[in-house]
Amino acid sequence: MTEASVPASLDFSRKIPEMPDGVMSSLLSVSPNNGTSFSNGQQIIVDLPARSGLVLDGATAFIRYKVVSSTGATAPIIRGAPAVTLISRLDEFIGNTPIQSHYNYNQTANMFINTRLSWADKYGLQAGLGYSPTTGTVDATQLDSRTLATTSDTSSYSTPLFCSALISLSHLIPTGLMPNYRLVFTLANPADVATVSANLTSFTVSSFELCIQSMDVGMAVERAVAMSNGGAPLVMKATAWANQPQTVSSSTSGLVSLPYNHRLKSIENLYFLSSGQTVGSDVNGLMDSRDITGANGGSYQFQVGQQNFPLLPIDTANNKPSVLSYLREATGSISDFRNSMAINTVEFSYVGSTGTTTADQPAKFYVGVPLSRYSGRNPYHQSQLLSGVDASQTPIIANIRIGSATAQAFNCALIAEYSELIVIDPVSKQVSVQA
Repeated sequence: MTEASVPASLDFSRKIPEMPDGVMSSLLSVSPNNGTSFSNGQQIIVDLPARSGLVLDGATAFIRYKVVSSTGATAPIIRGAPAVTLISRLDEFIGNTPIQSHYNYNQTANMFINTRLSWADKYGLQAGLGYSPTTGTVDATQLDSRTLATTSDTSSYSTPLFCSALISLSHLIPTGLMPNYRLVFTLANPADVATVSANLTSFTVSSFELCIQSMDVGMAVERAVAMSNGGAPLVMKATAWANQPQTVSSSTSGLVSLPYNHRLKSIENLYFLSSGQTVGSDVNGLMDSRDITGANGGSYQFQVGQQNFPLLPIDTANNKPSVLSYLREATGSISDFRNSMAINTVEFSYVGSTGTTTADQPAKFYVGVPLSRYSGRNPYHQSQLLSGVDASQTPIIANIRIGSATAQAFNCALIAEYSELIVIDPVSKQVSVQA
């Protein structure tokens, strides 16, 4: 016989927790500590504040900045989402301990935006991300790129700090118990961000700020946090990203095996992007990603040690749309109504060297494969499990079967989304990372 119970919505026996007296919250704006104006190719260094009793909420982090561009007689077009395209690399440190070193950050962040945000999301964020179409009319096919003014252009951007470890932390950051959290943004070169490099001479970033929510919890709460694990080290989980390139030469066909040294202990998902090197047909550079298997199709499969992901290769000759289903699994859940993508048929259908991409409709053929050994029902819940596949002792092999010989060379990036543990000793204020 079952025990009678009431639904949670009628259970008044539970006490509602209260915040301690004196806790104050504010949105901080943190400026770089190495200058106020930065040219393309330079670094922007931001140190988050740290003091006793101060905690930060990494999930609230976003950046905002102004850009003045020197342009030519023909209006240049910035590829992808300009707010992230201008940043080529993101490094994160706690003290002297590296948390994430993310090469080609702009390529990963643009993929993230197109696979995690719907057309409606991009439409609502177009001013912050920097979208401005070439025709002057915004519709669902034009939420990519920005057309600058001729001679000189002034633009302002604001974007969440996509694909950073900071924004994914499983706990609030107890700054008084650890060294400073530092972020280093490396600005891209004009040739890597504009569809026609000759139309963009240079750009300068100013008024750069990192905004983040903070709370002053007081010394008593901080001491309680320090002892919350019985005096043992405190552990936070983060999701980080790594991007490594390989090259496939022109006139390549058959089975190609590309090795990638993502020596990481818990890889949750892999993403494979193929960007054509022919500027005339692939105007978006690394922001384009085509189906490298060609008009006759082929397959994609990834090998970690003795395991293959997926178990059977993804077949583009007989069912190319299945790529989208695997990608949806990697970006959340196949049945998650909140998980959408911004990839239309034209953008998905660029094959080999067929068709010339445009800034408004770049190639978005992303091959995503989930590697996690545990798929939580709620993809928005930060599981404490390190459920990814261990590749720390072996390279990852991308096995690509190319059915039609490549008519151009390709830059082939393998992006790893992985979990890491940040271990904090609250006594010595030392930090180590397990990744």
